[in-house]
Amino acid sequence: MKTNHCIYATLVLCIFGIGIAPLNASANAVPTTTSGLFVGKYRTRHFHGYRIEAKNYVHYNTEYNAKQHATLSEYRPTQKSKVIYKYGTRIVPTHHPWIQHHGKNDNLLTMYQYRKGAWHKMEM
Repeated sequence: MKTNHCIYATLVLCIFGIGIAPLNASANAVPTTTSGLFVGKYRTRHFHGYRIEAKNYVHYNTEYNAKQHATLSEYRPTQKSKVIYKYGTRIVPTHHPWIQHHGKNDNLLTMYQYRKGAWHKMEM
């Protein structure tokens, strides 16, 4: 009787995806990109040389602030492979100033402006 409960519990856990890892876990591993984002069902699309998150994936690090008419990001505008915009963003990044927040407590700001085909650091 005790064995039947163990088998039933194991089957229920496996059905809900909580089961034991397969013997060959590397065969079922999800490949990742260089920036650590999953490639599988959470794809990003190209967006003016940057990336934009998929509809069902909520991991973005860059967004457009409508009040300031500026892009706010954890990264510099030249770090294109790491920049991910929020799903549904439709602005052109080079048409707006870029504000990078960085530092130990994100207390430092660096502002960039796109001019003559390249990003330039602005003096504040």
